Amino acid sequence: MKKITTIAFALAVVLNVNAQKQKGQEKHKNATELDLKKDIKVTSKGVVKKSKGMALAKVALEFKTISKNSVYIGKGQKTSKSSAYAILGGVSEATMQSIADEFAASFTKKLEALNIPVKDWNTITSSEKWEKVTSKQIDKIYQKQEEGLMEIFTANNGPHTKQVVGNMGIWGAYAKLGKDIGANPVTLDVVIDFANFNMSLKKSVSSTGYFDNKEYTTTYASNANVFPQISIETDNGGAGFNLLTTNMTVIGKYGEASIITLNKNVLFNGAYATSVDAYNGKMPTQMKKKISFGQGMSVGTFIIQANEAAYKKAVLDALDIYSDYIIEKIRLIRTK
Repeated sequence: MKKITTIAFALAVVLNVNAQKQKGQEKHKNATELDLKKDIKVTSKGVVKKSKGMALAKVALEFKTISKNSVYIGKGQKTSKSSAYAILGGVSEATMQSIADEFAASFTKKLEALNIPVKDWNTITSSEKWEKVTSKQIDKIYQKQEEGLMEIFTANNGPHTKQVVGNMGIWGAYAKLGKDIGANPVTLDVVIDFANFNMSLKKSVSSTGYFDNKEYTTTYASNANVFPQISIETDNGGAGFNLLTTNMTVIGKYGEASIITLNKNVLFNGAYATSVDAYNGKMPTQMKKKISFGQGMSVGTFIIQANEAAYKKAVLDALDIYSDYIIEKIRLIRTK
């Protein structure tokens, strides 16, 4: 009796070129609606509620520039997996840095509209306690073959430190900074994706021959569609120490913290792509020096080419919507 396994992979590309108009509150109609109670989680409200001033010590936008999605079939050791990648092209580092700076400025204005004083960047970096924070900085390129590639840009090109969530050591450095400048340090981490996948994996078994001479063939058929779509993700899809979440953390003077996280992704319908093509073995120029797991990406991989200005607008609009929800959550905490 003989067993043969084969795998077939089909790709389909979908390009949405219908631009959406954004005016005033109409912007929320083009994104996932969040329930403030169910979809936004707050761990310990005290620091946010009592804060008399904040300081945006870290605003880190974690841009996915290679996104990955997988589907599974079977259980245990018999589990089979099919994966697809999407690679973003046409967006420069300067544009991502500009988005980080503009988002930080916008978020500052929204906090000030709640009558929360916000310390400026110069005040933060002039503190003698700032050096302790900068000593904790880590790499701004994050890549895992199982998760893809993220390029991290911080407002004012500030240091990128480990997320406060789950890393108690960094809390103390921020707490000391807050005492020195007379404000609660705030760290913002936002995971931004650019692709939405629709995938399937099916298994079929066929046989030929008779009795002991039967030959069984197992075939796995995988299909993958990709849609260019900006989204604010709850996390990067990692596990354990590789997990990076979208969160706002406000740190108190004793190292205590209020943490605001997402329980649901914010999908935004803003067209930004000029083309979507199957990968032909040529990596976009800006990726060649960054990615270390390029081998094995020739099957099930897409290239999404962006109109840079449209990408910037779509991301800023998505961040605007995300921050509206966070600001409203802060307002409710402080008024109840």
